[in-house]
Amino acid sequence: MGLSAEQTAKCSHCGYPFSPTHVGPCPNCGKTGKTIAVSLAENLNIQHLVNRSAAGTFSAYNIPTPNWWPEASKAIARNITDEIESKLPELLA
Repeated sequence: MGLSAEQTAKCSHCGYPFSPTHVGPCPNCGKTGKTIAVSLAENLNIQHLVNRSAAGTFSAYNIPTPNWWPEASKAIARNITDEIESKLPELLA
């Protein structure tokens, strides 16, 4: 897991890309004003979280890890990831 951030900037008038730390007029159109965008990303290891949760459950009930568990855990992680991705536009709106 880890959070990463990326900053980009462009001229507010012509859209020319430049550094977020740029000061002064646009090198392309000569006007001043910039638009800065920040993107945040969180990397979650869903597979690890599913396996850790299951290991605790199997252990709590003294159940050996079933042979079918590795494939099932992949399917669960895939379903969780798909569900999160389908909700992102609504969450970010």
